[in-house]
Amino acid sequence: MNKLVVVLIAVLVVMAILLLGWGLVYLPGTMSASATRAIEDLQLVLARDAPRLTLTHGTISANPLTASVSVAEVSLSHANGDTLKADALEFSVDPFSGEISAVDARALSFAKGEMQTKVEGISISGLTSETRSLLNLAARGELTMDAVIRRLDLAEVRLRALTVTTPNRGELSLRTVAMENMGAGIIGRFYLEDLNVYIRSAGDAGEVVLGRLEFTDLNIGEIVAAVRRPGLLPSFTAPVIKSFKFEHFEIRANEVDFVVARGESDTVYGTNDQGRSYARKMTFVMDGMVMKPRGNSPAMVGFLRDSGLTAFKARFSMVATADHATRSMAIEEMSLRMPGLGGIDFKLGVGNLPPAAFELSIKPEEMAGIMAEMRNATLIRGSLVLSNTRLIQFALAAAARKQGIDAKAVIVAMLNKARRNARRTGGAFLMTLADELEKFLNDPKVLKISVAPAPPFPFHRFQLMSWANKPDSLVRALNLKVEANR
Repeated sequence: MNKLVVVLIAVLVVMAILLLGWGLVYLPGTMSASATRAIEDLQLVLARDAPRLTLTHGTISANPLTASVSVAEVSLSHANGDTLKADALEFSVDPFSGEISAVDARALSFAKGEMQTKVEGISISGLTSETRSLLNLAARGELTMDAVIRRLDLAEVRLRALTVTTPNRGELSLRTVAMENMGAGIIGRFYLEDLNVYIRSAGDAGEVVLGRLEFTDLNIGEIVAAVRRPGLLPSFTAPVIKSFKFEHFEIRANEVDFVVARGESDTVYGTNDQGRSYARKMTFVMDGMVMKPRGNSPAMVGFLRDSGLTAFKARFSMVATADHATRSMAIEEMSLRMPGLGGIDFKLGVGNLPPAAFELSIKPEEMAGIMAEMRNATLIRGSLVLSNTRLIQFALAAAARKQGIDAKAVIVAMLNKARRNARRTGGAFLMTLADELEKFLNDPKVLKISVAPAPPFPFHRFQLMSWANKPDSLVRALNLKVEANR
């Protein structure tokens, strides 16, 4: 029994040695052939679509133990002498099937004049046999680039550590750009991280910083098709983006430093009567906005000193909706908050809109007809609210200083003018408006202006009633109200 075990072990060892020897001798050739075919296909595409570009490379070596093929000294040269170089191009290859699953270009460099560009690496993963067949079809001229983009299926494309330097003009650096889950022409997620742009110009310098930018469901296939469609503006037939967000956007100029901590937008799409998509709900937020003086900025420094603030701070948000069934759109919320200075809130609802308003894009030749139909659109509701508005106090004080008078005198002059106009036109509403403005300007806490016409007010009637010079009739039709400090 012990002899049998020894014999079996010996046989297994011999088989393993033979398999290893076969692998080391046969597999490298098979793997190298796959990489070579991929490069040749790419050379064919360039020869047909970009004849002024030439792709060359050095030694090709395969390592079946790491399931990889390395191509040394890859270069892409233009007829004008410009050359993009990579130290190595590495393919991840299945040793038995020869299928390529990933590609990684390492240590890329490009020089043009004074500009120097370097990239640590560009990698593509999740390559499939379908992707390889698309490349073959493109190489033979049987598929357009639009068709390739719409059928391409990739797990990830990533660029690492990009730097672009131009002496005496500036520098750009970027840590990561990546596209994930790409299929049917849609990039599931696109993002970039740590973008920094430094610019020098005529002795001045500025800097733009972006911590992170991310898009979801970016329809690159539709964008390419829209750009190629005839017309002055791109025309979209499908949604091109679902959401985006960014973190830490900053502009550093000579006199001002402007920062936005975060921004975010999301869109929900619906389908209209013709079965085409339109934006049914859109939300947008910019939070943590800060603007402060940087270097020599006397006007801003003086305003901040007078207001007792160290910086301008703000937050903006908006929610908009649309409903093709009722042919209505609304700004459900639009607000701007400026701590220490005031707040603004705006709402608006309109109806009886033309069906073309519920499309992703409008063709230029359709604009005249749409504008004609817009005259029949109706105002449903609207409101504007100003709150805690120290900003108005500062504006009045600045106007008073410019005229060399007291701020109270500015208010009195404004109100006297408003009342003279009210008496001349005989409008009771204008007198009421002057009274409410007086309350607000003397103690600017809250000013609310609202309209709620019943029935909804057609836009074309604004023009008719303005011509008739009947302000009170317009006020009643709109159910217009102005309320101060209530």
